[in-house]
Amino acid sequence: MRDVCGSLLGASMMMGLMYGCGTGETDNPKQKEVPTQMTSQLYKWLKKEFGSVKCRTVNAKFQKEVNDDINTRGLAEPDKQARVFAKCDNLCGKIAARTAELLWDAIEAEKKK
Repeated sequence: MRDVCGSLLGASMMMGLMYGCGTGETDNPKQKEVPTQMTSQLYKWLKKEFGSVKCRTVNAKFQKEVNDDINTRGLAEPDKQARVFAKCDNLCGKIAARTAELLWDAIEAEKKK
């Protein structure tokens, strides 16, 4: 739908799977907040790193970067689009790495309790 970045949504689901809980599974309200807090941190990080959490906005930024690059001026449109997709792939990798860091921090915090 080109609204919220799909990798952000996927990472949020992973955090929910790892740390979420269904209704009534815990009486500890802090445990219920863990995936929400991690998702919030990831959201803020993505917005800071890429200027937006919206696929449409980030994609437009990537397209501008590719179109403004002197090395891509002679490329056919499919080749330029491949470079935009490569930038998106890089973004997805960075989100995966940041998600792993957040999950690791949560695991380490649990060990200290």
